Amino acid sequence: MTKEHSRKELERLYEEFRRLSFPPAHGGEEISRLHDELILYDADVAAAVMAVLEAPKSDSSLRKLTGLQENDELQRLIDRSITTFPEKTRVGEVAREYKYYYDSIKKMLQAAHSYLDASAE
Repeated sequence: MTKEHSRKELERLYEEFRRLSFPPAHGGEEISRLHDELILYDADVAAAVMAVLEAPKSDSSLRKLTGLQENDELQRLIDRSITTFPEKTRVGEVAREYKYYYDSIKKMLQAAHSYLDASAE
């Protein structure tokens, strides 16, 4: 993938991410933990992706930003919620909204790393 193509893909995914509705906070203790974890992570991701897009040239230190790394704890919380709560329950529905939101973030992170790889060449 070329640098220009990978940048456009990252920009597209970032715009999609910005348009996503943040998952609701209601749904009990399990969702509350998910919500708290995602709020902090979401801010890190947005700042890191903007740093990548605004950088005048590729900088290897950008790869180390915490916002460009997947969040294992968040993934565990999502997986546990989806496993514990059936899809037809309110908590199950909300947990799946978190999964969709986090999956969108992961796609954007992959695009950011692809762009950084293409920029380094």
